[in-house]
Amino acid sequence: MPSTAVFHKERVISAFKKVSESLPSRLLSRFGGAGDFERQVQNYLRDGAWEKATGFIEAQLERDPDNTHLHTALAEAFWGKRDLEKAGQAFAKAVGIYTDRGQLDVAVVLLDRICRLLPNVLHVQEKRVELLIILSKEYAGERALNYRAEAIKGLHFLAQHIGKNELQPILPFLNKICELFPEDMDTLSMVVKALLMEGEPQQALTFLYGSARRLISNQHFVLAQKVVAEGLKIDEHSLSLRALDFLLEVYLGSPEVGLCGLESLHQESRQSVVVLRCLADAEIACNRPDRATRWLKAAYVLDPSQALVMLAQGREMLALGKLEVAYQLYSPLADDALLNDCPDKALDLMRALLRVDKGHLPTLNWLVKACLRCRFHNQAAYYFESLIRQAVRHDRLDECRVFIQSCFDEMQADICCEYLARIDEMVAAG
Repeated sequence: MPSTAVFHKERVISAFKKVSESLPSRLLSRFGGAGDFERQVQNYLRDGAWEKATGFIEAQLERDPDNTHLHTALAEAFWGKRDLEKAGQAFAKAVGIYTDRGQLDVAVVLLDRICRLLPNVLHVQEKRVELLIILSKEYAGERALNYRAEAIKGLHFLAQHIGKNELQPILPFLNKICELFPEDMDTLSMVVKALLMEGEPQQALTFLYGSARRLISNQHFVLAQKVVAEGLKIDEHSLSLRALDFLLEVYLGSPEVGLCGLESLHQESRQSVVVLRCLADAEIACNRPDRATRWLKAAYVLDPSQALVMLAQGREMLALGKLEVAYQLYSPLADDALLNDCPDKALDLMRALLRVDKGHLPTLNWLVKACLRCRFHNQAAYYFESLIRQAVRHDRLDECRVFIQSCFDEMQADICCEYLARIDEMVAAG
């Protein structure tokens, strides 16, 4: 078994060989080439001249500051002289360069080394976990699972060392695990038990609701059902968890039971956004998006933050070609954008419908009215022309006439009369 000193020398010599391969020839020429560069380093090591070795590398770093091999070699040399703090700093510099280059897997290997050198420097542990989480999402299969397992271990380590048996400091790390890896039931149980011990049952219920929602989003319905059941043991009357319980009945094959239960909950509490959202999700699961729209719009009236849900559902309906449903979801959002003096946002939202069907009459009607209200007269005229063309194509000129008459208050009368006269001519021409 080699001595520790020999072990350190071998590591540093190996690091310097990588340095000599990476250095530009203009620098190596000062030492008579790569061989002389390595020999000079080995001479320092043989003599135990760690100070000279580190000074030698630092001089080269002034000329080639982004050379990661130089930084790692410097770290190894500092490690050899037992200056662990500077060794960690040199490794950290290399980590930063590798991270900037997108070589996160290499950066993680170096961070592992720093964590072994300086296990109590928690910001290094946090950086390592951050990169492991990114890598767990970038890769697939066994490699992704390994990165994920290491990330969870790292988060648990941080929780234990930061918390020191206190709940509040460790909760962010435990919550992070549950957010990123919702099926990690061990961590979930740990959080719930800790919250209950602290006398925070309502916080535990909120946490369980969020965890169940994440599991549903990932289609882990059976696990979500277990999470909801744990919450109902704490409070069997929890409206949000009861709503999720009925929603899971729909997902797990009992749509009648689930929908009946949700409608009953809605009768109990008509002001519950959670129940309305669950009703919408249940109708979507039953392939009834038109009914889902009704519930989403009701939720949006109670809570404007539901706009993101409506927008996401509208996009999904557009992708499926269900334009009428998408219109029902988009138009309230666009109306509110106009009221909030965001006309460009409103118009862009409704134009998305025309990209699917440029002849959709309700959308053209909306765009004409909106452009008139905002005094975008050129755009209004453009959409008027499109509206008339589509009305002719679909034999709906009478509807078009009624719509134009409704625009008298927002448009010059002579222009409205001109459009009406054109429609009369078209009708007369057959």
